[in-house]
Amino acid sequence: MNNIISILILLILTVITGWGDTQFFIHSSQIWQKGRIIWPEIVKSTFGVSIAIVSYWLALKYLQEFKIISAEIQTILWFLIVIIGVAAVSGKFSTWPATEKIISLVIIVGLGWLLIKTGG
Repeated sequence: MNNIISILILLILTVITGWGDTQFFIHSSQIWQKGRIIWPEIVKSTFGVSIAIVSYWLALKYLQEFKIISAEIQTILWFLIVIIGVAAVSGKFSTWPATEKIISLVIIVGLGWLLIKTGG
């Protein structure tokens, strides 16, 4: 039962981390408009990355419980979550041509392969 709770907490923290980083990237891309700084976008971006950092630090406790201590593996997990989040939140993924969608899915599968083959 403890493992199930730990997995659930880790999944929740991972989703929160991904959401925060997604907000960071989406809003950071909007901070400069026509040569002017857009302060509300900086605030939203800062809030997102702050949430992501704290939730990631908390998630590390549970990753270590499952012996996922490699920085490389943690980075691959982070990348997978963030790239999926940015594609979903931006709404642009649905407008990509089929070729680009297939390539992105192949990349995600490839990252998953690396996770498995490197002992993640």
